[in-house]
Amino acid sequence: MSLICTNVTSWITQQVLTPTNTWATQAQQQCQQLPWWNPLGWLCWIITTLILVVVWVLQNVVVPIISVVCTFVTWVIGWVVLVVATVIDAVCQKCNAVIWTNHWFHTPGKITFDSSTPSTVKPGYFDYTFTCNCSDKSSHTIIITAINDNDAASQAKLECEKTC
Repeated sequence: MSLICTNVTSWITQQVLTPTNTWATQAQQQCQQLPWWNPLGWLCWIITTLILVVVWVLQNVVVPIISVVCTFVTWVIGWVVLVVATVIDAVCQKCNAVIWTNHWFHTPGKITFDSSTPSTVKPGYFDYTFTCNCSDKSSHTIIITAINDNDAASQAKLECEKTC
């Protein structure tokens, strides 16, 4: 089966409001003018000394979602073509349509992605490891240094064509 997998990274950003409680102290002139024995002066002092201030802090929360998306379109098309190839082989016994269909659609893909790590040679780049599955049943491991997945895939395709 020809299976192509791609890493897809999407970033979810959400803004969160968080309340932060702080106590503020104030000394007003009006409270100081009242005599110390007056209960209103005490109440005024307590109220102006301890005021709860709620400060709302806006935080941006960014979460990466990494998922592997695999498509098997070639495999599905291969099964549709296999039905037609079976009919062709029933009519024409020398055509070998089923063999060709299995070879082109149901054999393992020519390039298999193995891993990716941050590059130690080039900052900001990644080292991608691929396996080239050649038609003579041999396989070769290649390492591609690229800045993103698409660039690595195109370079790996060219390198596998040279290798096989």
